[in-house]
Amino acid sequence: MCLTRHRQGDLQAILVSCQKRRPRPATTSTHCSTQSLMRHSPNTRKLEMNRVPSEILNEIAKLPLRNAAMKALFQMSEEEKARHLEQEYRFLTETAGVDGLAALAYQELAPLLAENKAISRYVVRSGRPDLRGCLPEIVSVKEALVYARAEWPLLEGKALRQLADLLAGG
Repeated sequence: MCLTRHRQGDLQAILVSCQKRRPRPATTSTHCSTQSLMRHSPNTRKLEMNRVPSEILNEIAKLPLRNAAMKALFQMSEEEKARHLEQEYRFLTETAGVDGLAALAYQELAPLLAENKAISRYVVRSGRPDLRGCLPEIVSVKEALVYARAEWPLLEGKALRQLADLLAGG
């Protein structure tokens, strides 16, 4: 996701802080690595879900999905996804008045929560348990909030409540 309001150093500091705090499981894929994150432009946010290559998301989109908007997101190319996420971020922060960090967390967690069954089916069928590093299983809003607090320690108070409301569909 392109973020014009954040500097590269801020995003890298957040990434480093999260990696120091909670090490990721080793993967055999470079798609979920820090190196792949650093190959993207300075204004591109690619944490967890949004680092999964479009080819994999396109494969997941071939499975039965619960949410038409998520199916459309999973079918997008990298460029389309980046544009969509940028527009969604702007809408959430500028029009809906959502805190920026809550908006980022929502964009990361909403697809994981909404399509957890399809993602799990894909991980099992593909024989790629390494994808769980980028596509963690999140099955409830409560679990998503626990994950959010671990990933974004500055997400608290009003922003955390906003995230809960967004994830609950409110």
